[in-house]
Parts: sequence; structure tokens; C-alpha cells
Amino acid sequence: ARVGIVALNLMMPSVANANRTSNYRRLIVDTDLGLDDLVALAILRLQQCRLRLRSRGSVHHDIHRNTDGRLTQFRLAGVTITSGISNANSHNASLLRRLLPPDTPVFAGSGDLQISEESKPSWWHRTADSVEKFLSSLPSAERTIQSSSAEEFLASSLNDPNVDILCMAPLKTVAKAIDIQSSRQSAKNNTRAKLYIMGGIRSDSQATKRGVSTAPFGYHDFVGEMEDVSDITEQTTLMATSQLDQFGEFNFALDIKAARSILSTTSAHIIPLEACTLVPKELRCDETITFNLSSILSRNGTDHTDDISCDLQKEFHTARDILQQLLNEFGTNETQWDSITAAIYCNIFDSSLDTMIASTELSISDLGALTFPGCHSESTKTNADVVNRCSIDNETILHNLHSSFTMKDEATFFRFISHLLFSNERSTFDCNTC
Repeated sequence: ARVGIVALNLMMPSVANANRTSNYRRLIVDTDLGLDDLVALAILRLQQCRLRLRSRGSVHHDIHRNTDGRLTQFRLAGVTITSGISNANSHNASLLRRLLPPDTPVFAGSGDLQISEESKPSWWHRTADSVEKFLSSLPSAERTIQSSSAEEFLASSLNDPNVDILCMAPLKTVAKAIDIQSSRQSAKNNTRAKLYIMGGIRSDSQATKRGVSTAPFGYHDFVGEMEDVSDITEQTTLMATSQLDQFGEFNFALDIKAARSILSTTSAHIIPLEACTLVPKELRCDETITFNLSSILSRNGTDHTDDISCDLQKEFHTARDILQQLLNEFGTNETQWDSITAAIYCNIFDSSLDTMIASTELSISDLGALTFPGCHSESTKTNADVVNRCSIDNETILHNLHSSFTMKDEATFFRFISHLLFSNERSTFDCNTC
């Protein structure tokens, strides 16, 4: 019975399922400010508006009501910045406030990357510059001085079972927060908050071609780095191939020690690259997806917000305009990973194919490739298999590994984005019909 309870709690998509509209999860997002992070935060801001509209009783805004009411009910409680694509500093914290709901606290983490600016590939600088340029284009937000660090803020929330922490960055800040919490309790890690971690790539993706390596120095843009494309030779092609052999994932690779530390001591929902990457061209079927980004952004809609208070109406319009602007400017190729991760947190997808893994079964390479039982097998594993493989008790650390993104998931994702942006449709959003 104890095993059953542990497994059931882990496989539940969100505690919010049972809390419904009266109790909201407190969501903290840890970001390294990439372009995909901006889209993810914009999605969460707009979804939070939708939830607030729903709580006001506006039926025609209740576009996310589906048959089992399972979508995550949350309020954004704060954002922390960890150095990754962008640096964690007060300047970027100030810029980020422009993207977030008013009064959302932002905390910058401590510690820089152990990578010199000169050694970063050109795409890295290009992405960070695009992030700063976009945030600078938004209206200024009132500057709020935070008295605590990102690590302290997270540490103070780890014991709260009503807190979700969505990790979309290298795990340095979260790992430090867990260390702070553990030292104060003079005991082992006792995290009660739920962790959702976008990180890692399945080691069998090289065979399945389901995920593309994003390890910091394997994810090179050699053509973009050449001053003259005529300089591309067989030798440079071999160089590119050699670099791409560094198979891994950006967030985990930038602080593999933190990733291993957290996943060996704390249960988490792991969202690997395969779970948040659009389906590659070579794996697509001939079926046409009704909803895609181009069709969404070409649409026009009218709003029905006359019965909403002025502040909420203003927040809704601001959140929607920011998301639409981001998607118009950057599309989904550069923003797919964390934007899909945000949708996973909102719980719009079918999670029945997710896999339960014990921490003792999970091996992580130095660049973040994940190996676990069944990883290289074509057979379908059930969550009950972990019980047969391992001796599970209250001390066992269990992870929920999200399944690979499918064509059906892609259709659901774009329908979700469409409903977020356009409020004139009175039909409900039901992921089960996608």
C-alpha cells in the first residue's frame, strides 16, 4: 500500500488537480533568460490572467475548462535568475520585471558561469543580445529592491508543499537553495515543494533522432560563425561534426554537479529535450496540423472584457500583447523548449505515457545525457515496472520523466497558444479532443 501511495502521488500531474479554483499553487520560476524563457514566462503570465478571469465568473473566458478540470491552478510568486544564456545580475533582474505581472519579485542568483565570455560560441552572445534588446523595448517597470538573494528566497519556499518550482536554467541556484535548507535543518534534504526541471536528453536520442543536442559547446552554429560562407570546406564540416558529437543538454551540462546532486536527493518531474522539442521534419507524418504558428498569428480576435475590472483588463491586454510580440519576432524554432515546458506545467498534455524512475536507476553523463532502464528499448515500460526493479520505501527518490513530444502534442500546444491569445471564442479548450 505504501508503494502504491508513493507511485500515485508522483504520477499525479499536479496537486492543483485536487485543489480546483479555491487553492492556487505558488509558482516560482528559475530562468537563465534565453528567448525560450521569455516566451515561457509570457505564456505563464497570460495563463495566470485567464485563471483570474475564470475566478471572476466570466464563462466566455473559461477557455481552459475541460472534462476533468485538471489544468494547473497557480499564481506566479516570484522569479529567480541563474546565469546561463544571460548573466544573473541586477541589470537583467530590472529588465525582466518589464515582462512579468506587476509586483512580481525578481531575485538574481550569485555566481557566474565558469566559462569565459570569449569562449562562448557566437549563437550564445546573439541570443543574449536579442533577449536584452527585447526586454529593453518594453515599458519600464517600477524598480523593487529585493533584500534577499535568489538562493535565500528559494530556500525559504522549499518546505512549502503548496509551492512549485519550475527550473528552466542550469541548476546552480536551486542546488544552493537546497543546501541552505538542509544546513538549517541539520539534516538531509527534506524538500516538500514540487520541482519541475527542464533538463537532460535521453541517451538513445542519437538513435531515435528525437532530440537534438544542445550541450554548450556541441550546439555550434558553424555556418553562422564563418565570416565568408565560401570558406566552408570538408575540413570545417568535419570540425562541426566533431563538435556536435558532444552530445548533451545545455542546462545540465553547464552545472552537471548541481543536476546530479538534486536528482539524487530530491524527487522531480524531469522534462528532457525530447518532451519539449517540436517533432523533427524526418519524423513527421503526412497529416496536416490545423493549428500552427503562422495560422495563429494571422488571426484577428475581439475581446469580451467589459465586465472585468480596469486593472485586470489592462493586465490581460499587456500580457497578450507581449506574448504575441515575442512569437511574431522569434517564432518557435528558437523558443520551443521552455515554452513547451511552461505548457507542460500548465498540464495541457496527456501524461499517461510518462515514466517513473528511481534515482538509483538514473545515470547522467557529464553533458547531461540520461540513461535509465528501458531507455534504449522499443518496448513500452509501465510505471509499475519500477516497483519490480527496485526496493521502494519512504526513502526512495522517485522521478517522473515526461514522455517524448508527439504530433498530437504539437496540435494541442498550438491550440493552447491560440486560445491564450484570442478570447472571442466561446468554445472550451479540451486537450482530449486534439
